Amino acid sequence: MDYETVIADLRAAVPEFTPHYADLPHVAFGELSTLLAEAATGHDPARFESLVTRVLAFVEEVSNSEDPQLTNLVKVSFLENLHTLGRRCQDVVQRLGPRTEKLLWEYEAAWGKVCPPVDRLSSG
Repeated sequence: MDYETVIADLRAAVPEFTPHYADLPHVAFGELSTLLAEAATGHDPARFESLVTRVLAFVEEVSNSEDPQLTNLVKVSFLENLHTLGRRCQDVVQRLGPRTEKLLWEYEAAWGKVCPPVDRLSSG
């Protein structure tokens, strides 16, 4: 896998994902977070679980790359947008693979927590 093929590889791993801007990997990885957020608010828990499993497996594969362009996609375009999952953010973060979790720690050390605080979610 490389930066030029990562979106094609993603579409193969998650066939229901059709990015609006497939030629812009950072935008597409942001849209991947949106896909999870939309599934989280749906009424099909089995679909959400299946989607999370496949997306996180793919993200872990990308996270294991030695290519900084790919790991940057995970950090600044996928992880950064997990907050859109709201209450489900922490559930998803707890399921990250070890390499993706390391990228999350790096991101949060520089920019702060990805998931919104629970108290902010419950007072709305």
